[in-house]
Amino acid sequence: MTAFEGLAAEGENLEVQLVDLEGPDWIENALQHDVIVWKPAYMGSAIASQFIAKVYTLEHLYRRLVVPNFNTIWHFENKIAQADIFRRYDVPTPKTWVAFDYHAARKAFANATFPVVAKDAMGAGSARVRLIRDAAEAERLVENTFAHQIWREAVEGKSRQAMIPRLISKRWFWRKVVGNVMAEERFRSLYWQEFVPGNSRDLRVAVIGQNRAYAFWRGNRPNDFRASGSGRIQYDEAPPTDVISYIATLSRRLDVDSMAFDIVFDEGQFRVTEMSYGYQDTVPHKMAGTWIVNEGQSPSFVQGHVWPQELWARWTLERARRAGLMGS
Repeated sequence: MTAFEGLAAEGENLEVQLVDLEGPDWIENALQHDVIVWKPAYMGSAIASQFIAKVYTLEHLYRRLVVPNFNTIWHFENKIAQADIFRRYDVPTPKTWVAFDYHAARKAFANATFPVVAKDAMGAGSARVRLIRDAAEAERLVENTFAHQIWREAVEGKSRQAMIPRLISKRWFWRKVVGNVMAEERFRSLYWQEFVPGNSRDLRVAVIGQNRAYAFWRGNRPNDFRASGSGRIQYDEAPPTDVISYIATLSRRLDVDSMAFDIVFDEGQFRVTEMSYGYQDTVPHKMAGTWIVNEGQSPSFVQGHVWPQELWARWTLERARRAGLMGS
């Protein structure tokens, strides 16, 4: 609200109202407005599916202008979907594997060069990202992931009660039991990437709209290969402008309202590891300034601390003008 109130104070003809998008009449409330700017009340892959559905409903069924739009969020907390996007747009990434089946995963790992980086296919952040150092550890990961499939195949056509004593010593058996007790998803997927060595930090580039970007280095956690969530922000060192240009161009191609990309380097060549539209606002605001990246031009740095919400608000007005919802 504050960002839009600031624009109204500058003379923009805006009527801004808070709308409850969580209640039973959320559609009726939202449809009273031409433009809906929203943020999720909670985080997590389960709730993500709900707000993704809501945005699709408003944008595609009722033709409202929604920020962030469906293109921005449909792959949120879904690394497999992101990998599909990166492949479609030829984005340079670490080599990536996805498996939805126990046998396919074992076959892929049989030819793996270790270590590899295994990530929870659903979810954001680095809490469930780990280094798999050898084939034995990979086998445990595969068994834990596909324990229910192994169980189904082991008991097919047999008495389950009779098979339990024979299988109780198997490591995967107890993983299945835990999954049953915790009511976990039975059919799962596995996602992993090649490990790119020699990176003591990563680069985050967050684009808002079509031409504004934050870019900063994040140092790895102590004795860890992960930079996400480390809090070790390197505010002063300039990022490579060619990477900023590439990411801004990619954002325009994806037609997203905002996106943060995490980047590592392989012998000087950048590799995009993942992306997310959700990120904390405090670090970008602490940056000395932002980058303006107009198409066909070199990025230019503009001094001054800026909250991401301000850039989001200005981009929303730009989208509304383009849609003919307000004067130029």
